[in-house]
Amino acid sequence: MVNVFKCLFLFIIVHICYSLYLILVDVRYRCVLLLLKFHKFVNSIM
Repeated sequence: MVNVFKCLFLFIIVHICYSLYLILVDVRYRCVLLLLKFHKFVNSIM
């Protein structure tokens, strides 16, 4: 019975970590896109 709880606990931790990782990657990707847009914008002004 204890093993089942351990497995469940581990699964939940891994799931949370994975979700956080995906959110981080998404945020980084959006930041990069914004930077690229900003760069193009600055280039068009110059």
